[in-house]
Amino acid sequence: MSTTESISKFSEDTCNLHEQVEKIKGFLSSKVPNVGHALFLRDQLQAEILANELINIKPYPQPQQMKNQTSKQVQTQTSQVSNQPPSSIPAVPSPNPTILLFPNSTSSDMINLQTKIDSNVNLKELIKSKSPAKRLPSLIVHNVPSSTTEETLQEALRDQLHLSAPLNLRFKFRGTIQDTSNWVFEASASILQSTLKIQKLHIGWSMFKIKEFFHIKRCNFCHAFGHTTKDCTYQIPSCGSCAGHHATQDCLSQTICCVNCFESNLFTGTLHPITHPAWDRQCPFYQKEKQQYCSSRDYN
Repeated sequence: MSTTESISKFSEDTCNLHEQVEKIKGFLSSKVPNVGHALFLRDQLQAEILANELINIKPYPQPQQMKNQTSKQVQTQTSQVSNQPPSSIPAVPSPNPTILLFPNSTSSDMINLQTKIDSNVNLKELIKSKSPAKRLPSLIVHNVPSSTTEETLQEALRDQLHLSAPLNLRFKFRGTIQDTSNWVFEASASILQSTLKIQKLHIGWSMFKIKEFFHIKRCNFCHAFGHTTKDCTYQIPSCGSCAGHHATQDCLSQTICCVNCFESNLFTGTLHPITHPAWDRQCPFYQKEKQQYCSSRDYN
């Protein structure tokens, strides 16, 4: 492609992207904002921007292409490179195709990007896309005394779940009772089915709750999902109980209101129920996070 054609193509793509942005603005600034359609166009726009960037990737010349060049062309190219200062010589691109790892999600931006790649001859030759392998789900044993060793816990799991090998310990964290820990193990779907039957794990004379564990992040500062408190960028806290601008432990209100559902209804026009705390397991936002987590786990 010549320089003139490249500039023309770039200008055309830029105009198309600007048109998309104006459409999104139009849907959001109307008397009755169509947020759903605006989000759909935004996903399309993101896919187009990434696709346009990927189209500019050029494959490294294959041996056959190098063979077809005359000795004079090779000498000219070599002299051009040797005359450049070391800092200006670009790194040699890999001849292997780029691999994009897509999360196991049905989000429209991923689908749009995949469609763009599949419909473009240049991208199909350069890019292979695949989803990462699904991980095993997890189970949790609640409030085990801190003095309990992993060996003791593994022995109880092996005997009561009829295991042929010890489970892989993922991590443990502080329990809700003083001097206890919650233990999280990786487990197959069949082992999870066994935990549903016993529900309690016997260790000595004590019983401990055992169930599936969902790796879901929720911030205790702003109560949004997807990050933890240490990564939160907000400066003012949100109450997980009443949605007010104060820490949850300082709440004096008798009103129960989910901050996530309330803000979603306010800013995007959804109609989620709000009379529940942010940590409620029936909250639409929690259910969405749980669904995304489950889609990344192997339950077969």
